[in-house]
Amino acid sequence: TKETPQPDTNEGRFTFSCTSNAVLRTDYICVVYLPDVQTRPRMRIWNSSFSDSIEVRGVSSLNEVLDHVRNDYHVPPSVPLNIALVEDGTIVDDDEYFGTLARNSELVFLSPWEKFNPWLRKLRDAFSRDPQISSMERVVGDFLSQKREAKTKLLNSYVSRLPVNRSLNSREEDPSWFQGLPGRFKSKDQVMKDRARSRMRNYLRETKEYLRNRYSVNEKEVQFSFSIIRELTDMLKERDYHGHYFNREELARDLRLCDSHGSFKCQGPFNSDICSYVDHQINPYDNRESLILFQNWNLDHGIEKSRTILPGMIQAMKSCMTKGFILNTLYFFNLLFTTVNLKLVHTVCHDKTGHKTKQLDSSNFFVGDQKISRSGNGIRA
Repeated sequence: TKETPQPDTNEGRFTFSCTSNAVLRTDYICVVYLPDVQTRPRMRIWNSSFSDSIEVRGVSSLNEVLDHVRNDYHVPPSVPLNIALVEDGTIVDDDEYFGTLARNSELVFLSPWEKFNPWLRKLRDAFSRDPQISSMERVVGDFLSQKREAKTKLLNSYVSRLPVNRSLNSREEDPSWFQGLPGRFKSKDQVMKDRARSRMRNYLRETKEYLRNRYSVNEKEVQFSFSIIRELTDMLKERDYHGHYFNREELARDLRLCDSHGSFKCQGPFNSDICSYVDHQINPYDNRESLILFQNWNLDHGIEKSRTILPGMIQAMKSCMTKGFILNTLYFFNLLFTTVNLKLVHTVCHDKTGHKTKQLDSSNFFVGDQKISRSGNGIRA
């Protein structure tokens, strides 16, 4: 016979007894793992202006997050939404990446016409540590209304008065630097590697979206597009999504964009070999504010990604379909994701006008004169 399980003194533990032929009595301890809602993943989701947020628990997929947003903010299903990480603006676009997020991650939801603006949240965090500032809303509002170069001078002036802790690396040594960052990061080097990886993930996401919206029409094109994206993804994974670009601990000097202390220098606009500004340098390892400012430094594509590389890539993919060529994926990979075509630039040196002097070399579109193979899985380069 079984007695009704009785709660033990330890939460989630029950004791019950069994008797056999009224002779043997044995007590069993049954440990029951209950899904305590307090231990499930918990995330805070902000609106795009960071004026309001909701907390959700127990979510296990991106769609669950979107459902919470639509229900709480009354967003109709007909309106598409993007979900981004508050810490760096990386778009969370699939469950695979969602599954890598830490507990207590902060997210922001954006409509297609809204652009993530890290200043709205992160500058409040930075400036709130200055006791001379009494009205954060007013200060941030005034700051955002200024022109770009004025912003830069103000921020450089502010940051130059802050302590320099670049020699410290761990969370224990410099806890203020890690304020607001997920607990999985134990060192500054880990954070900076993740920041570099996030930028590569964004470029990959943009490439996926571009090919899906501009190229994939019929089933063969869809399969070919998938094979190219898969190849680009594998190449990034093999190179750890180029996390070494921002990591001062990278031993190979030519693989990182900073010196051994973590200092970065602007490499100048796309049409120049140097930067003409003496003050266009930064060390995000110094303090939390410098890390925030570094977020607005750009990896600028000399040959432009959306205007030139991706349209040229689609043109080459169509030739592969009609003429049987093999796409030179490595050529396009280097232009999209490596310093063959990327320069680290200060926001002032980021020229967003058309880079007409930088064009693709069509002689590199294809690999030799080999034919693409056809199989039951569709057409693959």
